[in-house]
Amino acid sequence: SVQVAVNGVSATTITIAAVPTGHSLILLTDAVTGQVSAVVTTNVTWTQLLTYNNGTGYYAIWVGVATGTSGTTITMTIPGGYNTAAVIEVTDTLTPTLGQSIAAANPALNPTGTLSCYEGLTGVTAGHLIAYGCGLDNTFNRPILYPAGPAAGVFTYQGVALVVGYAPGTWAAAQVTDANAVLFAEIT
Repeated sequence: SVQVAVNGVSATTITIAAVPTGHSLILLTDAVTGQVSAVVTTNVTWTQLLTYNNGTGYYAIWVGVATGTSGTTITMTIPGGYNTAAVIEVTDTLTPTLGQSIAAANPALNPTGTLSCYEGLTGVTAGHLIAYGCGLDNTFNRPILYPAGPAAGVFTYQGVALVVGYAPGTWAAAQVTDANAVLFAEIT
């Protein structure tokens, strides 16, 4: 990755360094009362690739491709008053097309057990970009990601964690801790 940025709780913008033509941005959003929408950055075309709603949180992975030198602000519309987001720049020019994916509740989430689980994607293409995201709708807690291979990004942050790496083979996996939702996406 080239750069990583996060917004504060309930902020509607993320400040980034200008992104050159052809680079891509991977964005994970987390809101409480509805999906984040209208993601806009000068000279960036945004596509919402993967969403998940578990009743208490609305999560989405977005991909933005720079069609010229980008602006330095990502602006989004948030429903209600709570939103966190993380963004990672990669040098890849992505289509963007969604391959294999997971968008689900953390299967280990229960009132008496641990909040840790191991999730994986199978049938991916070696070398494809994998976005690993997770979230927790609580402004006092931080979800944590432990990818099973080289990755870069926001491994833990208030509300969301987002890292990217490249599939080492036909699988990609990560350990997720203290998250109530998991979103993993193979992106081309």
